[in-house]
Amino acid sequence: MDEDEQKFELWCDHQRQGVVDYLGRQRLAHGEVGEWPAWDVYPHAALWAVESLKRPGFVGWWAISGDDVPNDYVTCGPQRHPREALRDIGNRWLAAAVALLDGRQPEGFTLALPDALPQADLAPLLSLRGGMLLSMADDDDMWREEP
Repeated sequence: MDEDEQKFELWCDHQRQGVVDYLGRQRLAHGEVGEWPAWDVYPHAALWAVESLKRPGFVGWWAISGDDVPNDYVTCGPQRHPREALRDIGNRWLAAAVALLDGRQPEGFTLALPDALPQADLAPLLSLRGGMLLSMADDDDMWREEP
């Protein structure tokens, strides 16, 4: 294994543990978190499948983590695909940014932010990152299978 592969594995381990810790703080009753991200843009963001307790072996939620995004999770939609989850999270963050800019608290929000992030920076961060997630979800090249 070369140095880049080792760095990627360490990053994945760190991100996965961050998701497990975050879901615990959110008191989300869940099964296993995937051993590897279902989707990633290393070293910026990773999307993790989170197993349902009601339907073991099935994805119940998707959780996002990364060095450039806050931790968050959404319920797994009917398509059960990471691309759908990116769209859901991106749209959720854009809506939250609008609410914050309007002086309202976003409803049902489960976001975990770095302690160093000032509250005033939250809306622009969510707007920028939400838009980026939507762009990536819409980019067919990001979802092509490797030969």
